[in-house]
Amino acid sequence: MNNHESNDSQAAIFLFETPADLFEGVYSKKVIANGFTNVQTLFGGNMAPGFPNPIRPHTSSPYHVLVAGDGDYSAHLMRPDG
Repeated sequence: MNNHESNDSQAAIFLFETPADLFEGVYSKKVIANGFTNVQTLFGGNMAPGFPNPIRPHTSSPYHVLVAGDGDYSAHLMRPDG
């Protein structure tokens, strides 16, 4: 998941671990990407990051996440490291 923030210090991509009990369990949240810097325009700050999209470069590879940078005017590719 992502938020769509004009405050650079809060703009991030999150991973939520799903508990076995969906109604009573605790959903733990991890920040997996941050440091997005919004480009300032004449009308103020933009918002970042944009939507994350899972992609699979090859059928035998794990999923990667392509993130539209949106307000930071770039695109980001998040690759698994383990």
